[in-house]
Amino acid sequence: MKKNILFYLLSLWFLPLAFGQTDGENSDFVEEEYINYKTAEAPLDRLASYKERRMSTGAYLSIAYSQFRPFDYNPSFAAQDFDTLYGGDSSQMIELSFIYKINFALGSIGLGFGVGYQKLESDLTYADSYLSVAPTRIETIFSFDNLFDNPYIVPYGVAGLYTVYYREEQASSAFTGTTEAAPYFGGGVSFRIDGFMPEESFNAYRENFQENSFVYLEVRKWIESANIQDPNFATDFQFGGGVRFEF
Repeated sequence: MKKNILFYLLSLWFLPLAFGQTDGENSDFVEEEYINYKTAEAPLDRLASYKERRMSTGAYLSIAYSQFRPFDYNPSFAAQDFDTLYGGDSSQMIELSFIYKINFALGSIGLGFGVGYQKLESDLTYADSYLSVAPTRIETIFSFDNLFDNPYIVPYGVAGLYTVYYREEQASSAFTGTTEAAPYFGGGVSFRIDGFMPEESFNAYRENFQENSFVYLEVRKWIESANIQDPNFATDFQFGGGVRFEF
């Protein structure tokens, strides 16, 4: 219970950062001094390097498609294990996350909030059930995003707390709940893709405050809740990937 209260308090603390003003230095993200319209014809060459133009704070917005296969989860309406009952499904989860970050010489450290959703259908005709899960997480991320003049490759590590809202249903019966906050950790690599769409990237910086665009690959491990009454949503190392935008 105490972990859940802490989890939700951190969520409330984070929301103003996600949607509010950052600081005076970042009140105007697009500085004309970083744009040279005359001497460079290639769109991205009109911009100063990322090292020169980045501010003291920033943000990441990410959309991902990832695995979430809790093999030790015990189904509510069948004697089979998770792998037998739901393992044939794709077990792919859609995720959305926002990270507010503080930049420094080597990279950045950020606090993030994310949510995912997936719905699995039973593989067995005689056990016609569905399992919906919506993990919500708060995470800290450390990114090496200032190693080069521009962040062509960004290794990062992540760790945090998550809860899972779950609903397993069969016919008119349903078993629902929310787990106690539990830890998870992972890491990944982001790859900058602005070079493949230079004109669009230049306009995104000038008009929408967008610093960089990435595709990324990530591995993550979810740890079991300490509450013995919670279903077990622990996993092995799970893989995922998506697109990430830096502002």
